[in-house]
Amino acid sequence: MKWSWDSIRYFVAAVEHKTIIDAAKSLDVSHTTVQRRINSLEKELNVALFEKGSKGMQLTKPGEILYQESIGVRLTLDRLVKKVSVVDQQLKGDVSVTSTDTICFFLLPSLVKQLSSLYPELNVSLAMTNKLSDIENMESEIAIRTCETPPLGLIGRPVGKIRFAVCASRQYADTHNIKAFPDKLDQHQLICLSEQYAGLPFADLLRSNTHGTQQVTTVNGLLGAYSLCDAGLGITVLPSYMLEDQNELIELTTDEPIMSHDLWILCRQSLRNVKRIRLVRQFLFTELSKVVEQ
Repeated sequence: MKWSWDSIRYFVAAVEHKTIIDAAKSLDVSHTTVQRRINSLEKELNVALFEKGSKGMQLTKPGEILYQESIGVRLTLDRLVKKVSVVDQQLKGDVSVTSTDTICFFLLPSLVKQLSSLYPELNVSLAMTNKLSDIENMESEIAIRTCETPPLGLIGRPVGKIRFAVCASRQYADTHNIKAFPDKLDQHQLICLSEQYAGLPFADLLRSNTHGTQQVTTVNGLLGAYSLCDAGLGITVLPSYMLEDQNELIELTTDEPIMSHDLWILCRQSLRNVKRIRLVRQFLFTELSKVVEQ
């Protein structure tokens, strides 16, 4: 047999609402749809479910049996749905979060620790990647990313702005007696990002000022640039949050701001009402808004 609970649903509605028209209204379908579904069910079962020619929806003996059994099935399904819903809304289970390597390294460790303390039954998994593909492919439930608007299929909320800064180690700044972004960059060692960052103003700022005789070190990520700058190699550009709570790197003042990006907390639309996802999103929004510019 190919009939399903969906077909029985029309049959049960007809029994409980007494008429095809009232059953159709309760299901928000046409009365012809209800009648067609019931006819199809009778054909599949090879029985008559209603007395022909009787006033109202009078059940045959097979119809009475099917109705009673259907009520039992409906109660079972209702219980299953409630159980699944309760589990889904509990503050426990797994929540997967993805963000860039620098945000994961500098901003999220303390926040994940707080979440673990507040909700001991909540298991947070953290994925460090600089691509959105993980959440677009449903590999993560929450993403923390810089973007102009949420990608298709995702919902989001902007937390604030990530500001970029020119910086150097205190050792390098003292040795070269600089406190501001130097006019003559050709006299300095530069730490530039690789070609994959080409076109981004914070990455192009230094590369556009390099000269053939100048010593340039290229690295394929901000964490690498941070480490080299921290070691005293030269000048680079980093998100300002990487300079917080540490003493070795200092920001060099500039005439104009370099650039800033909107930071978003994103998730899939299908997860927007899942309590544990909503809770983690709200927590991250509240805490991250304290450390980024508004």
